[in-house]
Amino acid sequence: MTAPKKDTVYIDVDDEITAIVEKVQDSKGKIVALVLPKRAAVLQSTVNMRLLKRAAHQAKKSLVLITSEAAILPLAGAVGVHVSKSLQSKPTIPPAPETKTSTLTINDEEAETDEPLDPAAPIGKLAGMEDNEPEETIDVDYDDNSEDQPTKKKGKEKAPNKKLKVPNFERFRLWIILGGVALLVILIGSIWAFYIAPRAKVVLKTDASDVTSTLDITASPSAKSLDKDKPIVRAESKQYQKTDTQKVAATGQKNVGNKATGTVTLTLTDCSQAQVTVPSGTAVSSNNLSFITQASATMVSTIKGGKCSNDSDASASVSVTAQNGGDQYNLSARSYVVGGASNVSASGSAMTGGTNKLVKVVSQQDFDAAKQQLMDKANEAGVADLKMQLSSANLVVMADTMKLTDQAVTAAPNIGDEAEETTVTAKLTYTMFGMNKDDVKQLVEADVKQKIDTSTQQILEEDDGLSKATIKTQEKKSNGDIPVNIQVQVSAGAKQDTEAIKKEIMGKKKGVALETLRKRPGIKDADIQYSPFWVFSTPKKASKITVVFEKADGSQ
Repeated sequence: MTAPKKDTVYIDVDDEITAIVEKVQDSKGKIVALVLPKRAAVLQSTVNMRLLKRAAHQAKKSLVLITSEAAILPLAGAVGVHVSKSLQSKPTIPPAPETKTSTLTINDEEAETDEPLDPAAPIGKLAGMEDNEPEETIDVDYDDNSEDQPTKKKGKEKAPNKKLKVPNFERFRLWIILGGVALLVILIGSIWAFYIAPRAKVVLKTDASDVTSTLDITASPSAKSLDKDKPIVRAESKQYQKTDTQKVAATGQKNVGNKATGTVTLTLTDCSQAQVTVPSGTAVSSNNLSFITQASATMVSTIKGGKCSNDSDASASVSVTAQNGGDQYNLSARSYVVGGASNVSASGSAMTGGTNKLVKVVSQQDFDAAKQQLMDKANEAGVADLKMQLSSANLVVMADTMKLTDQAVTAAPNIGDEAEETTVTAKLTYTMFGMNKDDVKQLVEADVKQKIDTSTQQILEEDDGLSKATIKTQEKKSNGDIPVNIQVQVSAGAKQDTEAIKKEIMGKKKGVALETLRKRPGIKDADIQYSPFWVFSTPKKASKITVVFEKADGSQ
């Protein structure tokens, strides 16, 4: 078999010079194209380059280095080795470096006998190919992004295959995870949307009559169970606490001017007591203006000639100060009424020194107005909250049992204090009672059944009409029991089997289900309401279907 004219040998980055020499010697081609890797350090030495050139000469082979490493080109030019940027490029001997030639020589005589290569000829022609013979090319596994790769000319060289890029496995894994999560969400959402969420409310209009049930019962917080004979139902209270504040402008006025002062003389008017003492702080008044004594006064009864004598021992003088500031307390000398001492009279000197200075203060009216506003808001919120608590606990609301059980209302600044406004704070606690719904329902049902033909009729309301009941309570007894009068209007109509109705329409489209319902005896009309909005057929589970009966005139 004829030896190939050209052989391409790939050099590994870790190959030593001896390994490269062996590859050249073992090559079968006349021309050996050595494809060098990037950073081929082994050939960045003049000695190794000469050894490689010598080995090629001894093996009678023409050597071409396939590389564009800037560090290798001058060394190849120094020893006369051809270099090509690619297997398709024409080989040339790079220019030798301008520095002095290395003093190390290895028998270059043999190299001189080397037949020179034509720098303008491609590797294929150097291998002895005819001009009309197609040139052999070998793809080199170079990095497409390398700056050393030559720019390929349009129309002469193939474009790189972009499909051979190394895949980004991190991104691939991320997309797999995201896809799995999305699939799981879609799966769970589909199960919820088509199997869990669907509901149907069936409204059936029937021939019905109203039956009124009126009961007098006792709601007892201490009852443990229903007593049908008495009758006594279980009761329970709920509590609502509210703390709120309300600001109001101060509208009161107070005279903080100087207080008038003076002196009064206290005198005993009878001798029924041997001694009388008027304590300090006693008010003496005239024309609704009061003055306060600043010291205590003691008077001794004296009897002369069998009569009560009004001598000096029976009198005492004390200083007094007006109760409030203001010039209206500036009074002329006059008599006064002594508070708490009917057997003592008083006469005073002129009262002077009172002046006017009016300031704005918090009045009792301001406080009461703010308190009322707070209680009104708390009452409204308390009723709504307590009704919700009782209903959630399966209790029939007794609205008129709502009581304010505790309150603490304060003002800051306080009543009488000088201020432009005051903040009133109220801590309120409300309670309300409710009756056990199941207990009341049994009593109403038993009463209604006595008034209808149970063989052909039944109660149509789900809660036996308790949602529309009229409930009146009386005053709570000492033991906590509450007498209650309850009046309930119940609709009774032809007997209908609710479970049978559900089974008849389960899984059916709306039109088919309505047609089925309207054929039932005693049903005047029917309607089905589906939820959520994307549901168009009746659920396949009876627990997801609610049946409501209405009178034919539309009242429930």
